[in-house]
Amino acid sequence: MKQSILKLKVLIIIIIAAGYTSCSSSDSSDDTTQTVFRFDVDGVTKDYSNDLVSATLFNDGKELSISAIPLQSGPVTEFLRLKIGEVTSDNVVTEGLYTIGNSSGLINENIIYRGNTSSEPFIELYGPGSAYACDVLSNTIVAQINLTDLDVTNRFVSGTFSGTLFQLETNGSITTIEITNGVFTNVSLATADKDIDDNSVNATVSGLDYVSNSSVALRSQSNGDHIRVTAFDHNFGRIIMVIPTSVTAGNSYALNNDNTDGVFFFNFLTRLPDEVLGSSGITITQHDTDLNIIEGSFYVENASTDITNAVFSVSYQDNFD
Repeated sequence: MKQSILKLKVLIIIIIAAGYTSCSSSDSSDDTTQTVFRFDVDGVTKDYSNDLVSATLFNDGKELSISAIPLQSGPVTEFLRLKIGEVTSDNVVTEGLYTIGNSSGLINENIIYRGNTSSEPFIELYGPGSAYACDVLSNTIVAQINLTDLDVTNRFVSGTFSGTLFQLETNGSITTIEITNGVFTNVSLATADKDIDDNSVNATVSGLDYVSNSSVALRSQSNGDHIRVTAFDHNFGRIIMVIPTSVTAGNSYALNNDNTDGVFFFNFLTRLPDEVLGSSGITITQHDTDLNIIEGSFYVENASTDITNAVFSVSYQDNFD
């Protein structure tokens, strides 16, 4: 009888232990698949783990965007976005450490953050008081994103991030914030194609690749007959070229950098106005006045911002005043 009771007690203990182990294993499994997105802003923790967190891998893996947005009603006024790679690049995004600054990556790579201090919706082409971002032209490394797990098969991504971000205030002053202890785990990964601009203006700006995401080219006869090309990369800056319509293929021209022709640059990071860049010139490789297509290369010398390896190919519209 005593032996039977002893055996029963042992059996009960085994069943309880097995159940505890099963629950522990289940809890552990849930923890490993839970989405986490958390970081500190100047020491204050922001946890978006239960909010809208997603990642998208564009154009066969060439660009990765990871975004976290708090659940709220009304326009988006708070978010954090991590950007790695560039859809027009020859390289694909892989696991590893990506640094921002010190001419170590693409201009498109950045950490962008906006707090909830403004009621105005975010605009991608930043303005004063809009969003914090990294100074990708810094001579030192200002931020890093460590992509520790990029699982395209099971569609999730994990990693860490940190950096110094700055913002130009509406009064003209500059403020900075420190992003630390950034971590994202098991973020759902989707794939998509991003349209690539048929017009293109590509260059090297202070050692980093400038690739236009969108551009507009118009022919105007105000202040002389010229073609105005405005190219945006939607992250770093704007390049404007004002080209005399009379240019022909096979010839090179020095530009005046005034209101008649020239090359101008606007830096979204410093929000400086259009900057007249040293001396500039242009070489035309094609100019089809019937199809309104113009192609060539341009240079800027003796400038505060070095621009090299600059080429363009655009189709322009007639816009006579």
